[in-house]
Amino acid sequence: PREVREAALPQRELWQARNLHQAVEALEREWLARACGKYHRQVDVADQLGVSQATVARLLKKHELQVRPKAENIH
Repeated sequence: PREVREAALPQRELWQARNLHQAVEALEREWLARACGKYHRQVDVADQLGVSQATVARLLKKHELQVRPKAENIH
C-alpha cells in the first residue's frame, strides 16, 4: 500500500540490520505497527497490507502488537 510504503523505515535503518532476515523483520514490524495505528480491526489492517486476517493475527502475536483501540464515545 502506498501510504504504508511512503512511511516505511529510512534505508539506513534497514542497512543497520545484521542480515536480510533482520531487515525484513524490521520492515514487517514497522508496516504492521503503522497500519495498526490507523485501523481498529484486524481485517482492515489485513486489507491495507494485502494479506489475510489470519496472517495479521499471527504477525501481531509475533511482534507483540495490537490494533488501535476504538475510541469510546463520551457523553
